[in-house]
Amino acid sequence: MMNNKNEREDHNRSDVTKMVKCRDHEAEVRFQSLFEQSPFGIVIINTRGKIIEFNKTAHQDHGYSREEFAKLDVFDIDPFQSPGEIRASLREVLKKGEATFEVKHRSKDGRIRDVHVIAQVVNLSGERVFQAIWHDITERKGVEKTLREYREHLERLVKERTAELSRVNNELQRDISMRKMAEARLRESEERFRGIFEDGPLGMIILKPGDRIVNANKAFCDMVGFTGPVLEGNSFLDIIHPEDQQRAGELLRQLVRGELPLFQFEYRITKKDGDHLWANSVTTALHNEHGTLIHALSMIQDITGRKMAEQKQEMLIQELQDAMAKIKLLRGLLPMCAWCKKIRDDNGYWKKVETYIEEHSDAHFTHGICPDCLKENDPETYKLFGGRIEKECKKERRKSERMILKEPFCCVASLQSWESEESVFKATVYDFSEDGACLRTDYPVEINVVLSFSRGLEDKTGVVKWREKISEENRYRIGVSFLEQ
Repeated sequence: MMNNKNEREDHNRSDVTKMVKCRDHEAEVRFQSLFEQSPFGIVIINTRGKIIEFNKTAHQDHGYSREEFAKLDVFDIDPFQSPGEIRASLREVLKKGEATFEVKHRSKDGRIRDVHVIAQVVNLSGERVFQAIWHDITERKGVEKTLREYREHLERLVKERTAELSRVNNELQRDISMRKMAEARLRESEERFRGIFEDGPLGMIILKPGDRIVNANKAFCDMVGFTGPVLEGNSFLDIIHPEDQQRAGELLRQLVRGELPLFQFEYRITKKDGDHLWANSVTTALHNEHGTLIHALSMIQDITGRKMAEQKQEMLIQELQDAMAKIKLLRGLLPMCAWCKKIRDDNGYWKKVETYIEEHSDAHFTHGICPDCLKENDPETYKLFGGRIEKECKKERRKSERMILKEPFCCVASLQSWESEESVFKATVYDFSEDGACLRTDYPVEINVVLSFSRGLEDKTGVVKWREKISEENRYRIGVSFLEQ
């Protein structure tokens, strides 16, 4: 009878031991998954700058293996700051308790990457350390493929870890001392990953398969203004803006059905005070060792500031477009008197050319006298100054940009800069006379540009007098008037 009683007590102790192991195992697997399955790089750095703990994303983003990355410190991946400057930054973060900043990191292959870092000082086993979460802001494409591979790798790790813990459990049944050591390690691991979840700078929530909130960390509660007990058990969709609820619900349902391993979504959250904030979240599925979906982890970042900056940019673009629309342009046919050169406006009044153009554009006129008019109206003054004026005009004309048109009568010609002889565009000559020529080109040659023909008509030089766009062909017709040599 005494033997039966002892057997029952041993059996009860064995059941209690199994329950403790099962609970600790589940806690370790859950918080290990939270740490390792994070889509952002998470590192734990001591006050000397040594990286003491990190997840796979942290070392893979920089091109290092886990063994190589474990040998590095922050001085090895930040090439733009001296060790003294980095230590000063660490002291500043240690003083403030948290910081958000952007730095440049160097990968193993030498590439320089822009990285956004969120750092916070946390207590780990009685020691103050830095918890840093960073992500690459220069490359956002390909994240789905990377995270899918990352998730498959984590599932393999979970299976391997489950098999290892099963083996350890069998050994612990034979050796009580080894069981106590394993339990201590599990408790330490649970404490570490619980601290990462509870004290992390990013908002995190754990959802049941669906949209019910299981747990929310402090950062998310502070973000929305609700407490954890109020959020737990409620639908996550209830705090999402009504216009974004349908899309968010569909993405969650696809995640539960296994159609999506993870998804990234930008949406609005309704806070407790009724205000709205813009959030960017990455939600991934968490599976147990059997491949069954047990939870969904959503990491949420407040991007209200970025959205406001984008809205200001759109308003600035609209203002610029409105300003461009107000610029006055003259188009169409203008009725002009063939004798006095006056222009008739829309009201039927005849006005001088200068007056009409100033009223219908932002141009203004100054007046002078050309050499030909001076010669015709004041011959005596022309005799005194005409020669010098002609010389100065000719000199200024030669200083202006000249273009060389090659092979004018081979249908296709090359237009080049006179100084650099570098080809600019091709042109086709389709009409020619002793006074000028007509060209067709896809380059918008400016009016009054001087052209020279280098083959066939070496003695000809012309000025572009008119230009007409062929809209359906996106090409131009230009008229060139030859100058007297």
